[in-house]
Order: sequence, then structure tokens, then C-alpha cells
Amino acid sequence: MAISLRFVCDTCGLSVEGWDDGNPYVEYPSGKRRYCYHPSGDEDMRLVAMKALEKVETREEIKTFLKRLVRLQTHMENESVSGRLCLDCGRITLITASHPDKDKTVCSQCKSANVYDTPKEIEAYLKTHTGNASDHLCLDCGHISRLDENRDKMVCRKCKSPNVYDTFDLAGLKCPKCNGTFSKGTFCAIS
Repeated sequence: MAISLRFVCDTCGLSVEGWDDGNPYVEYPSGKRRYCYHPSGDEDMRLVAMKALEKVETREEIKTFLKRLVRLQTHMENESVSGRLCLDCGRITLITASHPDKDKTVCSQCKSANVYDTPKEIEAYLKTHTGNASDHLCLDCGHISRLDENRDKMVCRKCKSPNVYDTFDLAGLKCPKCNGTFSKGTFCAIS
């Protein structure tokens, strides 16, 4: 659940809305951020990860995949076992340390090439390709930039000023239009 607050300048009335959950994203292809919002954000991120790994294309395919994934997870009780899941017939092919050379690219039952790796590999992809770019207000020019505090240089995209603040934390800061002060945030919306 996400909450937004509205901050209003006490002098000119400039109003800025800020969300507490920012803008979660998955990067695919490299350098392009695809934003995934509540309530389907986690599912959307997994869909993008699977597209990046060239296994599914539609939301319906991800739903089918996730149902079949539950079956795969019941077989994955220790680290030495991994598996491949066929998205066409639902067959699970286990890959163990004693049989690492088993064909991993086609389903052993229906011979489809539409097979997918274990949940661990999806999560590994997401760990290295996701972030959260919150909206940041520049107090020098008033531009709002989406910036990921863990990946981006924290400067305004328009004027390059480092005087940027998360739009959810504007209370008491000066207004970029008139030098007034932003009020304490008031509840605006919930998603």
C-alpha cells in the first residue's frame, strides 16, 4: 500500500505531491527503466525479468508460469538441486549435482524449448536489475527528477544542481518559486 502527501508553499501556494514508495523499476534492456507500480508491481517486475531472459511475453503467460512454479518449489529442498520448468506442458526437469550434463534447453517430455530456470535465477536477475527512483524536487529551478539514491548522481536532471529533495520529505523546506516554506504534508491519497 502506498500513501501520498501534499506539500503546499505557505506564500505562493505551490503544491507538490509525494509518494512514500517512490517509483520501483526493473532495468531492461540495459539502461532503460521500466517502472512497476502498486498493486501489480512485483508481478510486473518478474514479467520483465522473464522477458529479459527470453521466456515469456504476456501477463497470461506469467500467471501460468507462477502457478507451475509452485510445483517446482516443492521439489527444491536443498541447494544442490535446481530445475527447469516447461511452460508448455508443465513438466519439471530436476538438475542435480550428479547429473549436471542433463539437457537444460529442451523439455524432456514434450521437447519444447520453452523451458525456464529456477526461482533463484529470477531473483538473482531482479537483485541486479531493480531499484527505486523517487521523485526529487530541485529547490533551485523547481524541476522534478526521478533519481535512484543508490545508483544515480543526486543532481537535478534540468539544471544539474545538487539541491534536490525527495518529494515525500519537503516539510519545512524553501519553495523554489518564491522562497516561502512548504507546509507539513497533508494526506492526499492511498493506493
